[in-house]
Amino acid sequence: MKMIKALACGLIFTLIFQSMALYADCTALRDNTFRLHIIANSDSEYDQQTKLSLRDALLKYTNNYFTSAGTKTEAKAEASSHLSEITCFCQKYLRARNYNRDIAVAVTKMYFTTRKYDGFTLPAGKYDALRIVIGAGAGHNWWCVMFPQMCLPGAQKKKDDIYTESQKDLIKGGVKYEYKFIVAEWFESIVNLFS
Repeated sequence: MKMIKALACGLIFTLIFQSMALYADCTALRDNTFRLHIIANSDSEYDQQTKLSLRDALLKYTNNYFTSAGTKTEAKAEASSHLSEITCFCQKYLRARNYNRDIAVAVTKMYFTTRKYDGFTLPAGKYDALRIVIGAGAGHNWWCVMFPQMCLPGAQKKKDDIYTESQKDLIKGGVKYEYKFIVAEWFESIVNLFS
């Protein structure tokens, strides 16, 4: 019986240690990532198409803001310093298409769930993001990574040296990390209860 208790305690401590190490890696990854989040007015086909059309135009418009950024802090500062221009661009773009909805643009820190992209996965947690809400903001959203540039068209010029090797392994780990991300989400939710 003592052997079973010792093994159980060892297993628990191992899981806690691995969870803490994964949490630290995920935190470092979030600290180096600046995301884009666009929320459609509704889930109607027209509103969703408008969101995607605005996304494409916005990514082209803001591409130069982020190609010169060498860190997430610089990318966030670029977005913050050009917030009025980005807002104006979005408003003009929508009005030129007779789409008369309010738009809210902000640089914020917000929670994202674990998200799979083509070839990589980002763990859940709070990320700095450029957030654009169209109209009521009651529709499905779209998100990507502005820094390092993983959104098209900027993705062709993305910097592979932004993330450490362990962070690259974490986001490109595929299925082997999906279960670990579930643990990281669980751990993150506990940490958020106390913060």
